[in-house]
Amino acid sequence: MNLDKQIRLYKYMLSEGNIIIDNIPTHIHPLLEDNPSEEDLLESKRYIKRQEIKQDCYKAITNGFDTDVKYNEVKHYSLDEFSQKNIDDQMIQLQAGEIKNALWHDDSKVMHDLWTFAEFKEFFTQYKMFILSCRLKSDMLEGRIDIATTQEELDLITWDAELTEEEQLKINTLLSGMFEGVETGV
Repeated sequence: MNLDKQIRLYKYMLSEGNIIIDNIPTHIHPLLEDNPSEEDLLESKRYIKRQEIKQDCYKAITNGFDTDVKYNEVKHYSLDEFSQKNIDDQMIQLQAGEIKNALWHDDSKVMHDLWTFAEFKEFFTQYKMFILSCRLKSDMLEGRIDIATTQEELDLITWDAELTEEEQLKINTLLSGMFEGVETGV
């Protein structure tokens, strides 16, 4: 439901006594007032935009990434929460010596393949870098939201927006600092 419809619905429910203000998210309150201040409106819209960016980040992560680490050709790997936990658990087991190899598969297969520790470690590193790059992009976009002063500026901030060279350099610096000395194919 778009924001305008949501606001109209809340206003109607309030007028009919079907809902009390305490049951409406606080970031919506200024939008329900007849004459909200510009700053209150902008702050509410910033909050909503931050939530959109966080949601888009989550979708990007769960949609997954492509890598050629196992098959010498690019394959796609989705990363829903169950898959992320499974990947993390297998890496812990590999590092602890509880298992010798890992079982995993790309999205084109149902059956798992056996991965050596080296293959899975490379995959794991790329997977973690991908997730962190998404989260850092979200941070950069939320930083833009914090300094936006108009609705037009907020409208330009989307998940698909290109990062500036400076923003991308900062992300790359953070990732390389975190994964310094770790072998990766990316």
